[in-house]
Amino acid sequence: MRKRAAATIFRIVVSVVVIAIVVAAVRVYTYEGAPQDMQADAAVVLGAAVWSQQVSPVFRERINHAMELYRRGRVHKIIFTGGQGNRNEPTEAAAARAYAVSSGISSRDILIEQRSHTTYENLVYAKQLADAHGLKKVLIVSDPMHMRRAIAMAQDVGLEAYPSPTTTTRYTGFRSQFAELTRETFYYLGYSVRSLFKLPETRVQSAPAVSETGPETDFDKHIAALKKRLPSNDFSIVVQRPFVVVGDEPESVVKERAEGTIKWAVDKLKQDFFTEDPKEILDIWLFKDAASYKKHARLLFNDNPSTPYGYYSRSHKALIMNISTGGGTLVHEIVHPFVEANFPAAPPWLNEGLGSLYEQCGEEDGHIHGYVNWRLRGLQTAIKAGEVGSFKDLMAMDANAFYSDSRGVNYAQSRYLLYYLQQEGLLFKFYKEFHARQKTDPTGYETLKSILRERDMDLFQRKWQKYVLGLSEVFSLRLAN
Repeated sequence: MRKRAAATIFRIVVSVVVIAIVVAAVRVYTYEGAPQDMQADAAVVLGAAVWSQQVSPVFRERINHAMELYRRGRVHKIIFTGGQGNRNEPTEAAAARAYAVSSGISSRDILIEQRSHTTYENLVYAKQLADAHGLKKVLIVSDPMHMRRAIAMAQDVGLEAYPSPTTTTRYTGFRSQFAELTRETFYYLGYSVRSLFKLPETRVQSAPAVSETGPETDFDKHIAALKKRLPSNDFSIVVQRPFVVVGDEPESVVKERAEGTIKWAVDKLKQDFFTEDPKEILDIWLFKDAASYKKHARLLFNDNPSTPYGYYSRSHKALIMNISTGGGTLVHEIVHPFVEANFPAAPPWLNEGLGSLYEQCGEEDGHIHGYVNWRLRGLQTAIKAGEVGSFKDLMAMDANAFYSDSRGVNYAQSRYLLYYLQQEGLLFKFYKEFHARQKTDPTGYETLKSILRERDMDLFQRKWQKYVLGLSEVFSLRLAN
């Protein structure tokens, strides 16, 4: 009788274990990623092997996926995790950073932790980095069958985490997939049991993780110096990387502008045009009205503004804005330091054309989009009067020639040339090709001809002028000011 009972119990236990293994395997295999358009503050890349001085193929696919998230604007920081496997090799995080930087990712947007040796430690130290840098929401990047366990651990350590599995995993054949599924099922079951009985996963150091560039120290020093310059207690300071935002409106309003306009514009511009942040910390001063703008431009910068809207001062490393006129000029001026950092040889027509394109802008299909604005009427008048020069002449102008036009026709012609390219779906392609060919085509004129597939640019200019004359100032403003 006892033998029968023992056999029955044994069969039940075996059945429960088998069912648990099957359920776990199904959960691991079928776990889905986050929606394709989900935005987050950072991508956390879980470490994998380093071979000699290079990342392994599995690790490389994870890094490539994170870089794609960054380039598409779905994240604005990447956190690489992983300590040292072999004494003669770099840490996993350092190798990943080197690979990403060599692929064009700005080192200022990379954070690393170099102490972890397990997935759980990856996430504990990533959480410390995320907290230190104000990163609230993250996408976890790893192989698809690693996701179920990784997300469970990430949520347990306190991360607001969502899965973003690699789409080009190295585990493609049946044998490699089965081996990976078996391994992950075992580890997932083990972690689930430990979590159920509240057993500790591992001990980790509580000291804060260290970032690659130490930007917190730089920003802390900058803010400390900035506070000494504030004219009154009416001003609030908000860090919105790569800028420090200062405003004399209520702090909640300054924060809203920093996140709703500045962060949005930076993310969208970097998604389509720029890879590098400005090399120095820049301040954005948002003055609440015209009186405050004029007063503080004189008091803080010894300037008498020539524009009622705002301007970028390279010498003061600041954007100085009358925010009561709206956020359009702010986005315009944000473009300039990014052009300096990414395309320092850009001619004035491109720098000002791109900036002015986005002084009336919004978002379409996930990308920044310029709309028809107040510059149109003056350009139409100049076209009718025969006062608009050729594109070849415009694009060849140096700064003195470009800015000596007090009527604003050069600005408007540049803006609506880029607007035309945007509407034809050619703007991003033109910018990238011009940037790549700048040494052989410093004005962009030959690149423009190539992109347009136009041999007769006089004929194209007549077509463009007709196009501009047909535009209307009716537009839909989608960017919150």
